[in-house]
Amino acid sequence: MNQIIGYSQQELEKAVLNYKQVYVYGAGVEGKRVLEELMQYQIPVTAIVVTSKQNNPDTVMGVKVIELKNVVPDDKTMFIIGVSRKYEQQVAETLWESGHCHVVSLLNKKWKKNRIVPKLEITVKMGCGVQCKYCPQQELLHTYFGQEKSRESWLSLENYKKAIDHMPKETIITFSGFAEPFLHPQAIEMIEYANQTGHPVELYTTFVNLSEKDFDRIKDIPFRTVVLHTPDKMNYAIIPITDNYKKIMDKALSHKKPNGETFIDSANCQSEPSEEFLELAKGRIEVKSTLIDRAGLLEGEDLKKSIHKTGKLVCKRSYLQNHWVLLPDGTTVLCCMDFALRHVLGNLFYESYEQICENSVYQGIRKQMDCPSPNRELLCCDCTASLEIAE
Repeated sequence: MNQIIGYSQQELEKAVLNYKQVYVYGAGVEGKRVLEELMQYQIPVTAIVVTSKQNNPDTVMGVKVIELKNVVPDDKTMFIIGVSRKYEQQVAETLWESGHCHVVSLLNKKWKKNRIVPKLEITVKMGCGVQCKYCPQQELLHTYFGQEKSRESWLSLENYKKAIDHMPKETIITFSGFAEPFLHPQAIEMIEYANQTGHPVELYTTFVNLSEKDFDRIKDIPFRTVVLHTPDKMNYAIIPITDNYKKIMDKALSHKKPNGETFIDSANCQSEPSEEFLELAKGRIEVKSTLIDRAGLLEGEDLKKSIHKTGKLVCKRSYLQNHWVLLPDGTTVLCCMDFALRHVLGNLFYESYEQICENSVYQGIRKQMDCPSPNRELLCCDCTASLEIAE
């Protein structure tokens, strides 16, 4: 018997890996809301589906709209319902009658309606020793220290706590930013504080400078996601495969989170993974390699680039432009692509999240996203994470 499947955000992120096409049924208010949430969590949508194109747009937030009759039933196709709860069952039955078995609802689960959760990435220090080729560190350091050589190089634990406490409780705290988090001697205490204060926590790491003892301290923290950056054949990233690294990697690839999922959720690489790493990993994790030009800051034919956009924009990662990066002196910038520090929003040591959201800089960015123009001084116009909305 067919039934509607209910997924939380984390469940859906894993489930979509088993499907080649993911469709949202519905081009109205609820369909757009569902699409916004999927974009936030970088879940790709093949198309918006409607019964009839009459009175419906050609695109919704840059995603094409097609009719149901043009979607061939397939075991590798998932439908996510984007209509109000009143019509949910009716839509599901229409899909089942058309031969589509995998029908999903987000309305009755943990997805937060009409709200996009803030995220704060933590930059623990200025100047990352890993020195990835595709991370514009020199641009960052030149801009950060250019006018004031005495600016803070390291984020203190005390000031970090001030910044965290100025964010809403549901804010996702991400240990990534512009430097390897474990280069900081108090990185573990920072992670523990975020977890203890009830924040969802994410980790993006090379494991450089992490000891076995420290891994044991964090291994049972319920990270929302853990992404590994691996050593590469070309040595574009300085990630020494020491005896300590091998021991930690073996533990991390074998360990399970408190919810039973693997500790490391995904892995990526600067080019191809080194042979030594592949031997160490023994096929236990798939490594992807998608390299981007950091919103136009880097040159290279092997980099994914974006054509300069002049229309209305939406960010796939942050629909409300509230996924910020904290720097060691409290300076808070727009996002993880802003190595040139073009969009400085405020200072979280002294200002709250709400105060920054109300200031003219943040509000100006929000307005620019909605106003088509060929002359905008907006990082997002050249970023691979933004979508130009055709409607």
